[in-house]
Amino acid sequence: MALLRTRPRGLPWPELTAEVGDRGSARAVWDELNEHQPSLFPAEDDDPLQVASRDIAEWRRADYRFLTFRDDDYPPQLRDVHQVPPVLFTRGSLKTNERAISVVGSRSASKPALELAATVAAGLVDRGLTVVSGLATGIDSAAHHATLDAKRSFTARNGGGT
Repeated sequence: MALLRTRPRGLPWPELTAEVGDRGSARAVWDELNEHQPSLFPAEDDDPLQVASRDIAEWRRADYRFLTFRDDDYPPQLRDVHQVPPVLFTRGSLKTNERAISVVGSRSASKPALELAATVAAGLVDRGLTVVSGLATGIDSAAHHATLDAKRSFTARNGGGT
């Protein structure tokens, strides 16, 4: 997380993720790329490693799951994509080889586009498919909200099962 926040040498997240994957250690990449020179008495809030450690501990206690691409239960299908997402926040169960479809798009989408994204996401859920999306506002957010609403409706109609 400290690498993703500070982006040493201006490296984009896909390159940082690839470096961690190649070396097998985020700390090794941090030590090699980090140009941050800590002060003799750094404040805890100024230390990116301390902030990242605190955030990760909080996320691990939350009512959702926090996974990194290095975790054993990270979805194997995502490890195979060109720009593997470095972290995931999930709720519910992750199923190996589950069929999923992404609904992503503009952050500044028009109202009709947002409504279409919501309709598409709800339709996918009604067909028993998993909807995957980013965390951006706009289309991604509309898809997430519609997916959660449709999932509740789907679960109620099917007696709690999926």
